[in-house]
Amino acid sequence: MKRFLVLAVVSFLLLGCSKNNPQNNFTPEEIEAAWLKASNPGDKHKLLEPFVGTWNADITWWGEADGVPIKSSAESRKAWILGGRFIRQDFEGVTFGEHLTGTGITGYDNLRERFVAMWTDSMSTAIMISMGTVNDTGNKFEFHGDFMDPVTREVKHSRSEVVVNNHNQHTFTAYESAPNGKEYKSVEIVYTRIN
Repeated sequence: MKRFLVLAVVSFLLLGCSKNNPQNNFTPEEIEAAWLKASNPGDKHKLLEPFVGTWNADITWWGEADGVPIKSSAESRKAWILGGRFIRQDFEGVTFGEHLTGTGITGYDNLRERFVAMWTDSMSTAIMISMGTVNDTGNKFEFHGDFMDPVTREVKHSRSEVVVNNHNQHTFTAYESAPNGKEYKSVEIVYTRIN
């Protein structure tokens, strides 16, 4: 069934393409192979497996470079979706005395050859999108993205790291730039496995 669907999509695309389209330089078999390679999960997706589970999340926030840390906690559920292409995170806890819910999607984009992450939560109407890489040992991910500061309304760059400490724990750390341009740790979340 999947092969039929792919062939149907490829045929539709070929029929709809003009003669000047670069795709016309490829055979239907080459086009099908390219689509399958782009759409199927691979080894990079498997590197996300340690994040699947239910987790206690111990959160520490810093509002500024030398600020007093604020502690809170949450629970996070992370599960594969869309046939092992992405991990969906559902996050719920209390932050700054307010109930917080959040949703994240993380995966690997075969075409861009980058990890991709999306985050949105009940403290904002924005969606944070970032792209990242992984180290050679597969246990440290680094993401880069941009967000708008709600106070200054300036677009700021963020960097985050996710380190797999072991099967039962991983740590997310986000960094921002202070007014002097120096990077500081703004958030640290230590995830400890419940199951």
